[in-house]
Amino acid sequence: MKTVGRASSPRFTVFANPSKAENMAQENLLSVRGLRKSYGNVEVLKGIDFEVSAGEKIALIGPSGSGKSTCLRCINFLETPTGGEIALEGVSVGTFGSGNQRKLMSNRQLAPQRAQMGMVFQSFNLWPHLTVRENV
Repeated sequence: MKTVGRASSPRFTVFANPSKAENMAQENLLSVRGLRKSYGNVEVLKGIDFEVSAGEKIALIGPSGSGKSTCLRCINFLETPTGGEIALEGVSVGTFGSGNQRKLMSNRQLAPQRAQMGMVFQSFNLWPHLTVRENV
């Protein structure tokens, strides 16, 4: 994998393997622009920018506490971002409206968007007495 150079974060790096994506139309499936997340006075995400194209595989790599999981949780609105824009196939994720009139979607409105995304949690709590298939 190589650094794509289009990701920005002072604390973690987005790596991509664009081998298939280079041969495909460079349509962005996921676009993250200016993503910010704060908890009180602590700003965890400070304007994260990256894109994921068709066929591209990415990895967020950085030390513990650098904001990788928070970034992923914000992408599918399990955490509400403090700022920025997220678009899945050109459609805004988690918000609707335009300009200063943007409003947050309800969980019911978000459900179809979330169904198009997948995420593996760090603590996925599998049952040790079951097989992988049985856990799924």
